[in-house]
Amino acid sequence: TEDHILISTRLGKSIRFPVEDVRQFKGRTSDGVRAIKLAQKHDSVISMSILTGIDASSEIKDLYLKVPLEKRIAVKNHDLKSEEITKISNKFELEENIFKNMCENEQFILTVTENGFGKRTSAYEYRTIGRGGIGVLNILTTSRNGNVVASFPINESDHIMLITNKGKLIRIAASGIRIIGRSTQGVTLFKTEKDEQVVSAAKIEEDDSDVVDI
Repeated sequence: TEDHILISTRLGKSIRFPVEDVRQFKGRTSDGVRAIKLAQKHDSVISMSILTGIDASSEIKDLYLKVPLEKRIAVKNHDLKSEEITKISNKFELEENIFKNMCENEQFILTVTENGFGKRTSAYEYRTIGRGGIGVLNILTTSRNGNVVASFPINESDHIMLITNKGKLIRIAASGIRIIGRSTQGVTLFKTEKDEQVVSAAKIEEDDSDVVDI
């Protein structure tokens, strides 16, 4: 299993590829290689994350994503008996060991837009493709949503801190953010006022005890 890179752009595109696709250069001043092709003139990269690579084909991932989310999370949290796991894996034509491994290693990508909308999406929905392509849709950047300001992996126990250009801050539990597909607009995380936009989103991990709730 190898790590993957996930790169996201402000106009709602993402690309996922293995770390080994980026060759090692001799010096700091090297030009580097293309990670994602920006298909639109005003697009730009806003984040890069490292994901856990899973040795599973696109077909296996598609079968896995048909399993109800609550069942996958229950397996991840070790809340189901072995016979229940066997029943689920058989129903969806997945090898039990592969199914359990995918549940335990499933990551979720949080995406936040400038108008205060966001969502969580399974990292398995971001298929692995070759470095240098235009990527896949991460979130709809409609007039309702605005452009993307942040996109990164987040755990169920984490919180996020949103900051606006009007100086407002809000802290939200990741567990309260809906998990939905890539090709969606997301849900309201923060109701912005007229001419107000979210400019930054930061992850607060569970053990960050020095951060005060707002």
